[in-house]
Amino acid sequence: MPQIPIEIDDEGYLRGVWPEIQTVTEAGQEVQVAETQLGGVTYSSEWFQYCGVQTYPGVAPDADQDNYFRYIDNSKYDWQNEEMSGGQKVHVDDFSDYETWGNGIGRDGLGKPAQASWRSQDVPPSGTMPVQIIRSERVEEMVSEPEQVHALLLRADVQGPRRVAVAGSRRPDLLSVPPVGVRPVQHRPEIVHCASAPGGRLT
Repeated sequence: MPQIPIEIDDEGYLRGVWPEIQTVTEAGQEVQVAETQLGGVTYSSEWFQYCGVQTYPGVAPDADQDNYFRYIDNSKYDWQNEEMSGGQKVHVDDFSDYETWGNGIGRDGLGKPAQASWRSQDVPPSGTMPVQIIRSERVEEMVSEPEQVHALLLRADVQGPRRVAVAGSRRPDLLSVPPVGVRPVQHRPEIVHCASAPGGRLT
Protein backbone atom coordinates (compact mmCIF):
# COMPACT_ATOMS: atom_id res chain seq x y z
CA MET A 1 0.00 0.00 0.00
CA PRO A 2 1.71 3.23 -1.10
CA GLN A 3 2.01 5.93 1.53
CA ILE A 4 1.77 9.59 0.55
CA PRO A 5 3.99 12.12 2.35
CA ILE A 6 1.86 14.96 3.70
CA GLU A 7 2.44 18.67 4.12
CA ILE A 8 0.12 21.38 5.42
CA ASP A 9 -0.05 24.77 3.72
CA ASP A 10 -0.11 28.14 5.50
CA GLU A 11 -3.91 28.02 5.78
CA GLY A 12 -3.98 24.54 7.29
CA TYR A 13 -5.04 22.53 4.23
CA LEU A 14 -3.55 19.07 3.67
CA ARG A 15 -1.82 18.11 0.46
CA GLY A 16 0.33 15.24 -0.67
CA VAL A 17 3.93 15.79 -1.68
CA TRP A 18 4.57 15.20 -5.38
CA PRO A 19 8.18 15.30 -6.66
CA GLU A 20 9.33 17.78 -9.29
CA ILE A 21 9.41 16.39 -12.82
CA GLN A 22 12.84 15.58 -14.25
CA THR A 23 13.93 14.34 -17.67
CA VAL A 24 16.32 11.40 -17.53
CA THR A 25 17.82 9.04 -20.09
CA GLU A 26 16.89 5.39 -19.77
CA ALA A 27 17.94 2.76 -22.33
CA GLY A 28 18.95 5.56 -24.67
CA GLN A 29 15.60 7.35 -24.48
CA GLU A 30 14.62 10.50 -22.63
CA VAL A 31 11.72 9.97 -20.22
CA GLN A 32 10.02 12.13 -17.60
CA VAL A 33 10.13 11.04 -13.98
CA ALA A 34 8.89 12.59 -10.74
CA GLU A 35 11.55 11.90 -8.12
CA THR A 36 13.18 13.42 -5.04
CA GLN A 37 14.97 12.46 -1.81
CA LEU A 38 12.71 12.47 1.24
CA GLY A 39 13.60 11.19 4.70
CA GLY A 40 16.69 9.46 3.32
CA VAL A 41 14.63 7.52 0.76
CA THR A 42 14.09 8.06 -2.95
CA TYR A 43 10.44 9.09 -3.30
CA SER A 44 9.09 8.92 -6.84
CA SER A 45 6.01 8.21 -8.93
CA GLU A 46 7.21 4.58 -9.00
CA TRP A 47 5.83 4.25 -5.45
CA PHE A 48 2.42 4.06 -7.03
CA GLN A 49 3.06 1.25 -9.51
CA TYR A 50 1.35 -1.36 -7.34
CA CYS A 51 -2.07 -2.77 -6.48
CA GLY A 52 -3.81 -1.11 -9.42
CA VAL A 53 -2.92 2.38 -8.22
CA GLN A 54 -0.78 2.80 -11.36
CA THR A 55 -3.95 2.99 -13.47
CA TYR A 56 -5.01 6.37 -12.02
CA PRO A 57 -4.21 9.35 -14.29
CA GLY A 58 -2.97 11.36 -11.29
CA VAL A 59 0.12 9.20 -10.78
CA ALA A 60 1.51 10.05 -14.21
CA PRO A 61 4.70 12.10 -13.56
CA ASP A 62 3.42 15.06 -15.59
CA ALA A 63 -0.24 15.01 -14.49
CA ASP A 64 -1.49 18.59 -13.99
CA GLN A 65 -2.88 18.40 -10.43
CA ASP A 66 -2.59 20.62 -7.32
CA ASN A 67 -1.93 17.82 -4.78
CA TYR A 68 -4.61 18.81 -2.23
CA PHE A 69 -6.67 16.11 -0.55
CA ARG A 70 -10.39 16.58 -1.14
CA TYR A 71 -13.29 14.91 0.63
CA ILE A 72 -15.34 12.41 -1.34
CA ASP A 73 -19.13 12.04 -1.35
CA ASN A 74 -20.80 9.10 0.41
CA SER A 75 -17.97 8.43 2.83
CA LYS A 76 -18.14 5.45 5.18
CA TYR A 77 -17.78 7.90 8.07
CA ASP A 78 -20.96 9.61 9.29
CA TRP A 79 -19.12 12.64 10.66
CA GLN A 80 -17.69 13.37 7.21
CA ASN A 81 -21.04 13.00 5.43
CA GLU A 82 -22.71 15.31 7.96
CA GLU A 83 -20.05 18.03 8.15
CA MET A 84 -18.19 18.02 4.83
CA SER A 85 -19.07 18.30 1.14
CA GLY A 86 -17.57 16.31 -1.70
CA GLY A 87 -14.70 18.21 -3.34
CA GLN A 88 -14.02 20.30 -0.22
CA LYS A 89 -10.32 20.48 0.69
CA VAL A 90 -9.26 18.61 3.83
CA HIS A 91 -8.16 20.90 6.69
CA VAL A 92 -6.11 19.94 9.73
CA ASP A 93 -8.72 21.47 12.07
CA ASP A 94 -11.28 18.95 10.79
CA PHE A 95 -9.47 16.44 13.02
CA SER A 96 -9.27 18.62 16.13
CA ASP A 97 -11.27 16.10 18.19
CA TYR A 98 -9.11 13.13 17.20
CA GLU A 99 -8.16 12.39 20.82
CA THR A 100 -11.79 11.68 21.78
CA TRP A 101 -13.51 10.79 18.48
CA GLY A 102 -15.33 7.47 18.16
CA ASN A 103 -17.86 5.81 15.89
CA GLY A 104 -19.23 3.14 18.20
CA ILE A 105 -16.79 0.51 16.94
CA GLY A 106 -13.93 -0.43 19.23
CA ARG A 107 -12.49 2.13 21.65
CA ASP A 108 -12.89 5.89 21.31
CA GLY A 109 -9.87 8.16 21.21
CA LEU A 110 -7.63 6.08 18.93
CA GLY A 111 -7.78 8.59 16.11
CA LYS A 112 -10.12 10.18 13.59
CA PRO A 113 -10.32 8.94 9.98
CA ALA A 114 -11.60 10.41 6.73
CA GLN A 115 -11.91 9.41 3.10
CA ALA A 116 -10.66 11.66 0.36
CA SER A 117 -9.30 11.77 -3.18
CA TRP A 118 -5.86 12.91 -4.37
CA ARG A 119 -4.59 14.24 -7.71
CA SER A 120 -7.98 13.53 -9.20
CA GLN A 121 -9.38 16.87 -10.34
CA ASP A 122 -11.30 16.81 -13.64
CA VAL A 123 -10.94 13.09 -14.21
CA PRO A 124 -13.73 10.50 -14.71
CA PRO A 125 -14.94 8.61 -11.61
CA SER A 126 -12.93 5.55 -12.67
CA GLY A 127 -9.79 7.70 -12.55
CA THR A 128 -10.37 9.10 -9.04
CA MET A 129 -7.67 7.98 -6.61
CA PRO A 130 -9.26 7.28 -3.20
CA VAL A 131 -7.24 8.03 -0.10
CA GLN A 132 -7.62 7.11 3.56
CA ILE A 133 -6.57 9.74 6.10
CA ILE A 134 -6.27 9.39 9.84
CA ARG A 135 -5.04 11.60 12.65
CA SER A 136 -3.87 9.55 15.61
CA GLU A 137 -1.43 9.71 18.50
CA ARG A 138 -0.28 6.27 17.43
CA VAL A 139 1.19 7.83 14.30
CA GLU A 140 3.12 10.30 16.40
CA GLU A 141 4.40 7.48 18.60
CA MET A 142 5.64 5.55 15.60
CA VAL A 143 7.44 8.53 14.08
CA SER A 144 9.04 9.45 17.41
CA GLU A 145 10.89 6.12 17.51
CA PRO A 146 13.81 6.41 15.04
CA GLU A 147 14.58 2.68 15.25
CA GLN A 148 11.08 1.76 14.06
CA VAL A 149 11.21 4.26 11.21
CA HIS A 150 14.70 3.13 10.20
CA ALA A 151 13.58 -0.51 10.18
CA LEU A 152 10.66 0.37 7.92
CA LEU A 153 12.94 2.24 5.55
CA LEU A 154 15.38 -0.67 5.40
CA ARG A 155 12.53 -3.08 4.74
CA ALA A 156 11.35 -0.78 1.98
CA ASP A 157 14.73 -1.04 0.24
CA VAL A 158 14.29 -4.81 0.14
CA GLN A 159 10.58 -5.18 -0.49
CA GLY A 160 9.84 -2.22 -2.72
CA PRO A 161 8.40 1.31 -2.53
CA ARG A 162 4.91 0.28 -1.47
CA ARG A 163 6.32 -0.74 1.91
CA VAL A 164 8.01 2.57 2.67
CA ALA A 165 7.00 4.74 5.61
CA VAL A 166 8.25 8.25 4.97
CA ALA A 167 10.26 9.68 7.84
CA GLY A 168 10.33 13.15 6.34
CA SER A 169 6.68 14.07 6.75
CA ARG A 170 6.13 17.59 8.09
CA ARG A 171 3.33 16.29 10.27
CA PRO A 172 4.17 13.17 12.29
CA ASP A 173 0.51 12.64 13.12
CA LEU A 174 -0.62 12.49 9.48
CA LEU A 175 -0.53 9.61 7.06
CA SER A 176 -1.64 9.04 3.47
CA VAL A 177 -2.10 6.09 1.13
CA PRO A 178 -4.01 5.03 -2.11
CA PRO A 179 -6.80 2.36 -2.29
CA VAL A 180 -5.95 -1.29 -1.97
CA GLY A 181 -8.09 -2.64 0.84
CA VAL A 182 -5.69 -2.12 3.72
CA ARG A 183 -6.18 -0.21 6.93
CA PRO A 184 -4.58 3.26 7.16
CA VAL A 185 -1.09 3.93 8.47
CA GLN A 186 0.20 7.07 10.13
CA HIS A 187 2.22 10.25 9.44
CA ARG A 188 2.16 13.76 11.09
CA PRO A 189 2.12 12.63 14.74
CA GLU A 190 -1.62 12.53 14.72
CA ILE A 191 -2.60 12.64 11.08
CA VAL A 192 -2.38 9.94 8.53
CA HIS A 193 -3.24 9.91 4.90
CA CYS A 194 -3.42 6.59 3.10
CA ALA A 195 -4.07 5.74 -0.49
CA SER A 196 -5.63 2.39 0.06
CA ALA A 197 -9.06 1.06 -0.63
CA PRO A 198 -11.56 3.19 1.27
CA GLY A 199 -12.91 1.42 4.25
CA GLY A 200 -11.25 -0.04 7.28
CA ARG A 201 -12.10 0.94 10.80
CA LEU A 202 -10.36 1.99 13.96
CA THR A 203 -10.25 -0.80 16.52
